[in-house]
Amino acid sequence: MISSTSYSNLSNSIKNSELQKLLKQLSGIYKEQIGKPLSIGIMGKSGSGKSSFINALCQQHICKSGSCGGCTREIQKITAKLSNLDIILYDFPGIAESESWDKQYIPLYREHLSKMDLIFWLIRVDDRSILSDEEFFSNYVDYDLKRKFVFILSQSDKSEPSREWNWHKFEPSKDQLDKINRNKYRIITDFSTDNDKVIPIALSYNESTLKFQMYNFDDIFWKILFYLNNFSKVSEQLDLKTSWRLTQLECNKSLEFSKLEFQYGQEMLEETMKNLTETLKHFS
Repeated sequence: MISSTSYSNLSNSIKNSELQKLLKQLSGIYKEQIGKPLSIGIMGKSGSGKSSFINALCQQHICKSGSCGGCTREIQKITAKLSNLDIILYDFPGIAESESWDKQYIPLYREHLSKMDLIFWLIRVDDRSILSDEEFFSNYVDYDLKRKFVFILSQSDKSEPSREWNWHKFEPSKDQLDKINRNKYRIITDFSTDNDKVIPIALSYNESTLKFQMYNFDDIFWKILFYLNNFSKVSEQLDLKTSWRLTQLECNKSLEFSKLEFQYGQEMLEETMKNLTETLKHFS
């Protein structure tokens, strides 16, 4: 069962002016050439921050925290705009709540997930109890569907040492960023996903200014932009300068993520070898 709500333009959340300009251009071409709304599924366990994420995206209080997660037993459909593009957000009930609950709602997921263009799966950045998430992803998500998933590491402001979060600039300290990146690499490894498909975020609602504070949300919109550019009917309409700029931006993002993967992958390998050496000493 699906309930429906209409809200405003998601482009209000974008900070980067070049990103806004490119999204406006590509969303207009997509609307003209493809003609259908972009469908984005939003998933996650209860407590992952799904409701707050939707509120921040739409810059409105659509969901009360907790009300659209584990308590909801239907899909909430939220129609919005992203620049010139019609967007439909599908807020799915919380996954991996219990084995019996998952079995009851597997048909719901299978029916609707396959219709999504992109799927954002929220996981708390410090959540170590993700075995049920991994099992769901492994058992019920086929190869073609896995390609649509982007993992959103929510509540990055709670990464240790949490007291070091810069609330004025709304960004992590150096030590927090290191912890965030380590958790990012952990998700890349645990879910065997691409290094550019894990995006850490943080958000807060400022009661005094009545505005949302958001960290790293632009990376979500970059991902949407590159997705639109993958349509040949869209990319073929771009002038050479814009096409080259998009290629350059996407390559830079991929290189940035690859450096991260190499750094933490190497550290993890060194730590594993060290532990193995220590273990072998006990048998020598």
